[in-house]
Amino acid sequence: MQEDETINALRLLVQACVDGEGEYSDCARHAQTVELRELFAYRAQACREEAAELEGILRDLGGRPEHRGSVLGAAHRSWMAIRSTLGVNGDGVLLDACERVEEVTLMRYRGVLSGSLPDSIRQVVLKHYELARHTREQLQALRARMVIEAG
Repeated sequence: MQEDETINALRLLVQACVDGEGEYSDCARHAQTVELRELFAYRAQACREEAAELEGILRDLGGRPEHRGSVLGAAHRSWMAIRSTLGVNGDGVLLDACERVEEVTLMRYRGVLSGSLPDSIRQVVLKHYELARHTREQLQALRARMVIEAG
């Protein structure tokens, strides 16, 4: 991957982190259980830290970080706010939202990892990817448990 391609790829990942932070922060505020509130708050903080780490790499490469999320991410958070206002915001809905965020995040990370990256950057990106993968597995396990408990 050329340096410009690496910079653009990293910007895409920062955008995913910003979207994730926003979504998880919103979900943490509306979660009904302490377990979900803590998980969502932890993941929001992790997304914030990942974005900062990627922005540092961008600066080192001479790129300018653009710390903002995607239009789609902002639209989804607006939709979640409307649902919350209408009282349609159970923990299952929040889990759905966070699972979608992780799926989009994983897709973006897979795309970047499929390209050629300098080894030091690849290690950082892979670390972030693994955390997102682990989080998605946690969310799926929580969903399964909710189904069993409700059944």
